[in-house]
Amino acid sequence: MTTYTVTVRRSGDWWALLVPEAGLFSQVKGLDQVEAMVRDGLHALGLDVDADLTIAYDLPDELQAAVDTYRRAAREAAAAQERSRKALRTAAAKLSDAHVTKKDTGRLLGVTGQRIGQVV
Repeated sequence: MTTYTVTVRRSGDWWALLVPEAGLFSQVKGLDQVEAMVRDGLHALGLDVDADLTIAYDLPDELQAAVDTYRRAAREAAAAQERSRKALRTAAAKLSDAHVTKKDTGRLLGVTGQRIGQVV
């Protein structure tokens, strides 16, 4: 199967699409239209429309930095959420082993007794 790299750049109010391997250049208004437009272009050129597409966004440094900062923060938040879930399970199990009721465990941990029932 053929793989094409689609470079996407902002061009005024549009997104410019460049697929040099296919000699394809196009534009779209929204990023949700990229894949369909590239596949239409590949079809029009008689190329493999089922090809794998690798989308590469070529943003100005300032915009790329903002995107990278958000993605890093989102990954850190997801990792913190996972640590929180594990800590909840551990604390709930220890309190349960100490014969603390689910209701009281929930109050101690700041969640509902029903939630404690789900994690123990």
